[in-house]
Amino acid sequence: MRAGGPHGSPGSASTAPSSGSDGLFDYDFVTDAAWVSDCWCRMLGYEPGELRVDRHTWVRLLHLEDKAQALQQIENHLRGAAPAFRIECRLRCKDGAWRWVLARGKVVARDAAGEPLRIVGTHIDISARKAAEGRVTWMAQHDGLTELPNRTTFRERLDQRLAELRRRGGACAVLCLDLDRFKAVNDTLGHLASDALLREIAHRIRATLRGEDTVARLGGDEFAVLLHQGEDADRAILVAQRLIEVVQAPVVLGAQQAEVGVSIGIALTPQHGDEAETLFRRADLALYRAKAEGRNTFRFFEPAMDEEAEARRRLELDLRRALQHGEFELHYQPILDVATGTIASAEALVRWRHSSRGLVPPGDFIPAAEETGLIVPLGEWVLRAATHEARRWPEHVRVAVNVSAVQVRHGNLFPAVRAALDASGLSAERLELEITESVLMADDERASAVLHDLRSLGVRIALDDFGTGYSSLSYLRHFPFYKLKIDRSFLSVGSKTEEAAFIVRAVAALGRGLGMIVVAEGVETQEQYDVARAEGCMEVQGYLIGQPCPGQELRIHLRRSTMDGVQQPCRRSRHECGR
Repeated sequence: MRAGGPHGSPGSASTAPSSGSDGLFDYDFVTDAAWVSDCWCRMLGYEPGELRVDRHTWVRLLHLEDKAQALQQIENHLRGAAPAFRIECRLRCKDGAWRWVLARGKVVARDAAGEPLRIVGTHIDISARKAAEGRVTWMAQHDGLTELPNRTTFRERLDQRLAELRRRGGACAVLCLDLDRFKAVNDTLGHLASDALLREIAHRIRATLRGEDTVARLGGDEFAVLLHQGEDADRAILVAQRLIEVVQAPVVLGAQQAEVGVSIGIALTPQHGDEAETLFRRADLALYRAKAEGRNTFRFFEPAMDEEAEARRRLELDLRRALQHGEFELHYQPILDVATGTIASAEALVRWRHSSRGLVPPGDFIPAAEETGLIVPLGEWVLRAATHEARRWPEHVRVAVNVSAVQVRHGNLFPAVRAALDASGLSAERLELEITESVLMADDERASAVLHDLRSLGVRIALDDFGTGYSSLSYLRHFPFYKLKIDRSFLSVGSKTEEAAFIVRAVAALGRGLGMIVVAEGVETQEQYDVARAEGCMEVQGYLIGQPCPGQELRIHLRRSTMDGVQQPCRRSRHECGR
């Protein structure tokens, strides 16, 4: 078989399909004469005449993985089972590389018995298309930022590994990873820096593992690791410890330096399950425990975690039912104006009147409501109920409502506040929204926009639990706060009077300098009250002033036009009040 122009073909050159860039071939079964066009040769990197061509050449150049299917299709056509053949396959080039071609051919002459006499066809270079298809396939299986496998690919590899273990025995381990303090880096340095951080962390994790292991980015700052071999917990422990070590090492991001940690949950086969969904869920439960117990650590799954997860699930169902059946109620804790001795405002505190547990304090259900997103409809109800109740109070008394970071992220806080004010008829100046620094840290830009929009309505914004966060002073400069509430820990029973007085004095001076009302929280004794008043706090709140009570009880005391010293509108135990 030889290469050459049309005049070198074994039969009429017009029989072979023509194309300016296609490689043509023609083969005569009777004479065993073969011909390929110059373009066919150049497609594989050869000059015309440089490659000896015979009936075995194409098979020798064919990629091993494509050979069986390609030869079967040709055989089917030669037998008459198919009118032609069309094969996408790889051929080896002169330089050893592989080129994708679309090989199409057809028998153009048969004898009386149907045996093929002559076949012609084309080869078209489809490398560019295959490269594009490969890129699309790769993108569907990998994370574009870190180039790690994605969640779908991780699940497929886990399924494959578990299937192997069922056939051959052995074990593996699944690790769920979640970065600690990543959001703070993102908020401080911006998205470009946090993307660079994620790429570096991904590289470090990959470099820590063996070649047969898999690491995937599940999304955000979440990763998963499949340890191919995991006969016991020892290797999982060593890997987890190493991952914590490499992740927490500082990362240089241009002129900046960032440090994050990682929490890890681990599930092992077969003791923690032999199904992918079960293993992954239990590793995630262990991760939940690791984050709850200090972060930057690892935990193995324990059976009790399933029970805790079930308890959380039941609590979520109970919360949804409670919202539907109106089982929530508000209690109000008064806040005293030190200068006038009158109630200036009252903080609305939500309670859950459970059908079997009785009055449930917020600490038992608010975290679950925030985790599940139910805090959004619950928060809307609190706004409606609190503004409606405050409408019945004297004009000078305001109502304070706590706001969660989830409500700010959800994006409906501003319309929810405006709707509550419109429905109740309460003036915006009589509504105070209390936020903590966690609201600001959750999304600085969004929080700023929402708070300024609310301030434009006339709503007053208070910074609650001041002194417990990391960036209080910077927040005071950038956000429109009307009131500053000193965290109760600074006036707690265990605090030394001299130290408490110093801290309260400093914060009160800071607040006054910025034009804010300063409130001392957690005032439970006359001594604490005296400290707060002496050091410049304008308002005080706590059990000495009044314990949380239902709205109708508070209204009775608000009818008094003046208050004689420090009064207590409600007498309830701590257990009943839950605060």
